[in-house]
Amino acid sequence: MRSAYFYYWKSTPETQELRDSPELQKELHQGLGKLALEGIKRDARFRLNKSLVVEVMTERLFKLARDVGWLNLVDRDVYAFFHPNFQEYFAALVINDWHYFLNHVPNNPEEGIYRIFEPRWEEVILLWFGIGYVKNEYKEEFIKEICNFMDINNQEFILKFSYRSKAYSLVRDAIVEFQDCSLNQEEEFADDMYKPRFQILYDAYHVYHFMFSVSPIDYVFSRQIMEDYQLYDFLGFTPPYDLTKITGLDIFNALTNKLKVSTDYLHAINDLLNILNNSHNRNNFKKYIDDKDLSFKTIDVIVEAAMESLKAILESIRFNLDLSTLVIRSLKNNIRNQKNSNLYNSEICQYCEQIILFCAENMTYPEFYHAWHGEPSPIQNLENQFTDTHSHLSQLEPTEKTYPLTLNLKTLQNETEIIEISQEICNQIYFTACPENLEIPQINNAPQLKSKIPQIKKHLKTENLALIINNCEPNQEMIKFCNKLTDVLHIAFITEQPLDAPLKGFPNQSNLLNVIQHWINEIG
Repeated sequence: MRSAYFYYWKSTPETQELRDSPELQKELHQGLGKLALEGIKRDARFRLNKSLVVEVMTERLFKLARDVGWLNLVDRDVYAFFHPNFQEYFAALVINDWHYFLNHVPNNPEEGIYRIFEPRWEEVILLWFGIGYVKNEYKEEFIKEICNFMDINNQEFILKFSYRSKAYSLVRDAIVEFQDCSLNQEEEFADDMYKPRFQILYDAYHVYHFMFSVSPIDYVFSRQIMEDYQLYDFLGFTPPYDLTKITGLDIFNALTNKLKVSTDYLHAINDLLNILNNSHNRNNFKKYIDDKDLSFKTIDVIVEAAMESLKAILESIRFNLDLSTLVIRSLKNNIRNQKNSNLYNSEICQYCEQIILFCAENMTYPEFYHAWHGEPSPIQNLENQFTDTHSHLSQLEPTEKTYPLTLNLKTLQNETEIIEISQEICNQIYFTACPENLEIPQINNAPQLKSKIPQIKKHLKTENLALIINNCEPNQEMIKFCNKLTDVLHIAFITEQPLDAPLKGFPNQSNLLNVIQHWINEIG
């Protein structure tokens, strides 16, 4: 980016200093880069609250960025970069180490970093490869590390290839941006490596020949088989006299209707997984039907219908990590059973692999790793030792000027009434800070609670109070209420959701105590 020309073009009396000072330009770009990174990490990404902007950039740099047009007001106290690509560019500008994108720890993914698999970072990575000041050897190190990740041989098939095509695609695009890459000649990336490893779950042939077949499925659906496998109960069929009239479309519609009326997603998914996990054993079918008349494809009709329904239900509900983990672990066992069976069916394995890949699209690499392997990492085992986070936080130490108060606000989970929020926070503050004082005042709103804080500070002989709120996810009412207290209190939540300054959010993690203690120490 020819920034000097840009600043001459955008020069005004307010930005003249910026135009004439390369050092100030560099300082502004660093501030914009840090802000860009912070924004991309968050759910809002391209919408940046003013409080966040000022916290990251300082008021002075924010004014310069606004005056020159890098940041524009898009809503009340909400700013955005001139274009999303500029935000991604500035983010790439401040990343000096490629380990920010990938730091692979094979047996402990939680210790690693896998931003190369997150779509929000794709453009940032490609822009990083195109930046001239990053040394070529660093870029080539990064490419080789991605290739090493793809070539790990001690991972099982589906775990390896579910992320392999993404990594190959990234390498291909990175080399396009990195025109001086010596790997262009040294490495051969065959075209077929960019293609998906598995065929589309339901190509036209399968859909029309099986799932939506209007011709009867002859002979296989005898009364004995339907009753033995309780398919009548599951599909909701009334036992007909002429079972040969059942078609693939009938089965598909029955499954779909069953799921439409079901609100118990876990039960519905378990039903479908039971069908899939029994699909590898066909010997039971053989004892009812003469070999020469048995059409194995009719079993595939049930399997395909179950697969389509399973995918439909996963798509229709908001992503649920527990359900996806259940599906992955179950279908992994199905793949193993299929491959160990003398009636191995490659199509059924492919169907299972496609569903697993669908789940993986909505999971981080560490989440998928542990869903597949089924065992928690040593870090997770360590975290499990601290099941009672609240008692763990009681070990926080006050500083010379700041006293921490850990509040267990479990009773306020999902609470929206301000009176209830006000009184319970007041109760917990007094229980924690003044356990010997049973005279807790009646509180109805934030100003009333704020008026009591000086008494608490005086009692604890401290200048600052730091509230650490646990066991309560902050909803909008809670956030608005707490924001009204931030001129007299420092407030943090134990939560995975990002919070705008001055509120703080700390995700539950193995070093949670150290992270919060560091925050308290910084207050003073």
